[in-house]
Formats: sequence, C-alpha cells, structure tokens
Amino acid sequence: VREGATGWVRNLPDGRVEALVEGEVEAVTRIERALRSGPRGARVETVTVDIEDVSGAYDTFSVTS
Repeated sequence: VREGATGWVRNLPDGRVEALVEGEVEAVTRIERALRSGPRGARVETVTVDIEDVSGAYDTFSVTS
C-alpha cells in the first residue's frame, strides 16, 4: 500500500503515464498531486482524472515502467 492507497501506475510507450488508484480521498489526492508535478526533470502537460466506483480488486500498489 502506497500513501494509503492501492492500485498501479505505469509508463506507456508514447511517454504518457497511466494510473489506477483506489483508497481514501486524502490518499488518492496525495497521489494525484504527485502525478501532476511528476519526478524531477519531468514535464507534465496534462492530467486527466476519471472517477469511478471502487472495485476493491487491489491490495497493493505497484509501479511499473
């Protein structure tokens, strides 16, 4: 569990980043903020958020590239 949330984040071949995050509102908001700023040296142009019902299918948080 990362930041109190579950789900995953991954880099896509075209340079975009895709994430699915579930958890308490505060935890999801912290992760969204981190995605909006990106890592040092990154340039984040756009963030699109789709709000969906929680599936409960995740019990960990994974980061893949």
